[in-house]
Amino acid sequence: MILNLDSAFIQEALKIITRLSPPSQGNIAIHTDGASAWMHGYSDVNRCSVVLPGKVSGKASFSISVEAIRDATKGRGEVELSYKNTILTIKSGKYRAELTTVDALEMDADDSSEKSITVKITTEQSAWLKSAINAIALKPTILVSTFIPLGVKLSSKGAFVA
Repeated sequence: MILNLDSAFIQEALKIITRLSPPSQGNIAIHTDGASAWMHGYSDVNRCSVVLPGKVSGKASFSISVEAIRDATKGRGEVELSYKNTILTIKSGKYRAELTTVDALEMDADDSSEKSITVKITTEQSAWLKSAINAIALKPTILVSTFIPLGVKLSSKGAFVA
């Protein structure tokens, strides 16, 4: 598998995943199907998948440490990720890093009987939602937990943040 993309996309995907579903094992999964690439994060209560925009060739599915891929791609510009025999090779100009990976575990499909709905929110509602989240969000601490879940329920009747 070979994936060519800007490292800023990798950094942004890692930022999104570590905020929405911080990986409980410290690893993110990367999956390609020959045409598209995804980065997945699985925590105890959430899942998050981010599409990686770039040129993909070949199929692969593996997991890698968040810190390892973050540090190896940070500030690199255009990068080439190639995966072969459990080694992820990252190239950018004269820079080259070889990182070990682990097998990605397949997560069970969501067996929820609830149907998903699409909710559109205005700019003002988005600003309120952001302020509500900031008002109630607890900061994670090592003594309590490295991750404190936050719930948001949106419906046609309103919003609930806890």
